[in-house]
Amino acid sequence: MRRHRIRKQILALCRRIPSRNRDFFRLLGLTCKERLSPPVWDNHPVPPPKFRQLTTLNHISVDEHINEGKQAADMIIEATKRHGVRSGTILDFGCGCGRVLRHIHKINPQSNLCGTDVDGQMITWNRRHLSGLAQWSVNNYYPPSNLEANSFDLIIAISVFTHMDEEAQREWLIELKRILAPKGVAMITVLELNRQELNEHWDYRDETGMCYRYRRSEWLKRKWLRSVPRHEYYIGARHTEQHCRVVWGDILTFREFRPRALRHTQSLVVLRKND
Repeated sequence: MRRHRIRKQILALCRRIPSRNRDFFRLLGLTCKERLSPPVWDNHPVPPPKFRQLTTLNHISVDEHINEGKQAADMIIEATKRHGVRSGTILDFGCGCGRVLRHIHKINPQSNLCGTDVDGQMITWNRRHLSGLAQWSVNNYYPPSNLEANSFDLIIAISVFTHMDEEAQREWLIELKRILAPKGVAMITVLELNRQELNEHWDYRDETGMCYRYRRSEWLKRKWLRSVPRHEYYIGARHTEQHCRVVWGDILTFREFRPRALRHTQSLVVLRKND
């Protein structure tokens, strides 16, 4: 009875904590718990809570991290079959802590996998704990990368172009075209601009419907968590199918725009290199 009463008191105190602070206490609690018993999935360590929060926002439990990575991998594998894509060499551009590549490796163990990200801490963790899954490297905010030309049959970018301005998107698309093998395919997820957002304030909007705004509060949170995004770089972008078809299609051949393909929130854009 006493234990039950203490538990009710703790829950009552938690309800008084402002919602903006609950994520912090949840993160702190998981960090303490997992230091005593580090989680493992499929014989590989699971990244610590602070990395999981940076890659999946508030979905930081082990199950949420694993399930969201599997959903993204399943989406990619399904799209490769739909478009007849070779999967000999695969690059995860903006790989984070390997939440998608660990599942692709399980599905296609014969594929040669590479992951690159701007966050050096995550790449260091990947090299230490997931070295058997893929080759890991750090890339700069802006191209060029240190990857060889014509190297990859498939490049995936999950929730990466959703945080770039128009200039950075164009520069990286040109770079992805350089490192794609002939007939190689890029699969990029975007957040589609909906009707409710048309009249909202945006720091930038073009005639094809692509727009973005700076996400200052989230940048401060990520800075506190010792990640790398800069104020002027880390943004929240929205895209339309027209923008991907017209602007992106000017660099790589546009093949498909699949609305809400990932978790019913992010849409999938498929582009091919023809030469």
